[in-house]
Amino acid sequence: MARNDRCPGFRSHSSHRPRRLEWVASSHSANGRFVDAQLMIDGDLAVAFGLSRMSGIKTDGTKVDSWSRRTIALRRIGGSWKIIHEHASFPMAMDGSGRAVTDLLP
Repeated sequence: MARNDRCPGFRSHSSHRPRRLEWVASSHSANGRFVDAQLMIDGDLAVAFGLSRMSGIKTDGTKVDSWSRRTIALRRIGGSWKIIHEHASFPMAMDGSGRAVTDLLP
């Protein structure tokens, strides 16, 4: 488990793997896509960012449709682009609850 010295207590994405696998297993179908993505390339590094829409149907029949902000950092290695970092975020509710708001539309 990797630790980030700048943010004590934060762990690498590998610590979230069981939750990601559980989420994937609960999905019957899922579709994710960038909307109006921006791309910046400088040599062997690139950053893509913009709004992202995730939609689909869970195995229990629940429909999922949410928008988030997404950033992906890539590095060209051996002639191919590889994702080296990914981040997604949702707006926070302004009611003091600290909850993420996942049902907003752009």
